[in-house]
Amino acid sequence: MQVLEHGLTFDVIGTVVTAAFTAGLHVAFWTTLLFAGLDRIPDLRWPSAQPWTPAALPEPPSRRMRYGELIAETVALVLFTTLLLLAPVVSPETDAAGQPINVLNPWLWDTGIVYVYIVLVVASLVFSYAKYYAPRNTALVVVGMLVDLAPPFVTIWLAANNRVLNPAFVEAVGWSPSAAEWIDTGLIVLSIFTILHTISEAIRRARS
Repeated sequence: MQVLEHGLTFDVIGTVVTAAFTAGLHVAFWTTLLFAGLDRIPDLRWPSAQPWTPAALPEPPSRRMRYGELIAETVALVLFTTLLLLAPVVSPETDAAGQPINVLNPWLWDTGIVYVYIVLVVASLVFSYAKYYAPRNTALVVVGMLVDLAPPFVTIWLAANNRVLNPAFVEAVGWSPSAAEWIDTGLIVLSIFTILHTISEAIRRARS
């Protein structure tokens, strides 16, 4: 932590990006290896009560539905980015000088991590559109999964190191240290669910 606090901004950004990319590679490799192994073990396959036919396949989501999901993701991204950029100047709490107290840790802005995070989220949305318009292929699914995994991995790293909430804001609103810890824990749990969902969706697309 001391290295992070006193290191150069670009060193910190490079560490975060490298860690997120490396973690994504490990998740992609080991998850693919696990499912490939399980798929080749006959005893682990569910027995079929009746002969399989193409009619048993689930109906694929309509193109209109997928486009609606893209629009929802775009709107969510715009709102999320707006909230991040306004966080330093819009706050329900102010300091003694009347200046707004950032809800999020100022360290995120001092190191530039917040901008790296925004770039990762935007890249994830770009790949969502690419997967919608481009012909389906395994490379696109894998790269898209790695990009999608980067933001939740960064969130876990930040929450685990207490880098999300601003301690000054926590003190100003009168929260106990345990409340901030619960928020960090909630972010970690939510990020883990996001990672699992992203992996399952990538496997589903690769197999379909």
